[in-house]
Amino acid sequence: MKIDFDVVLKNIEGKVFKGVDDGAEKDLTLKDACIVVLTSDIPIEEPRPDGAEKFKRYELAVKLKTGGVIDIPSEEVAKVKRLIGLMCQVQLVGACYNALEGNN
Repeated sequence: MKIDFDVVLKNIEGKVFKGVDDGAEKDLTLKDACIVVLTSDIPIEEPRPDGAEKFKRYELAVKLKTGGVIDIPSEEVAKVKRLIGLMCQVQLVGACYNALEGNN
């Protein structure tokens, strides 16, 4: 699936989600959200990921770091969506899922 990871994420009122990069506030992109969930430990995640799974997540995060339109397999999209669903609040989940599905 070709996905634009530079999409800026917005809440249901159309306001841009904000993140922090090196102490400065910035617009939150799909790339930012995906990298955070891929590189975070999620305490409620079952089963707990082993080292091999964590390394796969790291490799995907490195791939997404470049931003822009990236072609990733649907299995990796499903993995990212599952992690976003576990870690993020409802409006951010909706914005991420819409961006991942091309419904911006």
